[in-house]
Amino acid sequence: MAQPILITEISSFQAKAGEGAATGNIWLEFDGKHFPAQHWNDFVVVLLGWWTNALLRLLRDSSIKETVSFMEGPYAVEVTRISSEKLRFRALSGIHRNNIVMTGESSIASFALALIAQSRQVLDVCREHA
Repeated sequence: MAQPILITEISSFQAKAGEGAATGNIWLEFDGKHFPAQHWNDFVVVLLGWWTNALLRLLRDSSIKETVSFMEGPYAVEVTRISSEKLRFRALSGIHRNNIVMTGESSIASFALALIAQSRQVLDVCREHA
């Protein structure tokens, strides 16, 4: 089964002081396949916040399933905690987000560490532009 990796492309990041939301390229990669698409441009800070909150709810046993939507387009990722160490991902598309495009599994630790590292990089860029 594919292991999803969240990718933020720091070089694409656009943040201007006083102008609101920052954009950049963010997507998931499932063993070489990209969702929603490679170099997908969206609101990176907002999405990383949603991912962080979803992961925290899963880790705290507040829920066993979370859905993280992309702000642009009819795309979302459903994340289910399937054990104390594993997450299952379903990439969804369509107006009702009911079309399963890709699936995969990841250890909670590896996904969380990557999310933290990418969030720190984005935060550093935001600080540079403040």
